[in-house]
Amino acid sequence: MALLPIVGERALPQRVRLVLALVFTVVVAPSVFGTFVFNQVGSPGIYKYFFTEVVTGLAIGISLRLFVFSLQVAGSIAAQSTSLSQIFGGA
Repeated sequence: MALLPIVGERALPQRVRLVLALVFTVVVAPSVFGTFVFNQVGSPGIYKYFFTEVVTGLAIGISLRLFVFSLQVAGSIAAQSTSLSQIFGGA
């Protein structure tokens, strides 16, 4: 969640990020609790499950961050080219 485009920005205060993470946990937790077998917490299978969830989350977050970054770069290129065309009289 820290890699998402809006939540991962430095302009967002840490308290707001903490509240968003807690709200996200409360929303997602009921759907996840049904998949765990709590008497086998020490089994190696649970670590595999956590690892795959972390890797999937990081991949989604990084891809979203790169997509937003590429949109920002494309927007700045378009803005610069538009301002240069106005300087030269649209030639």
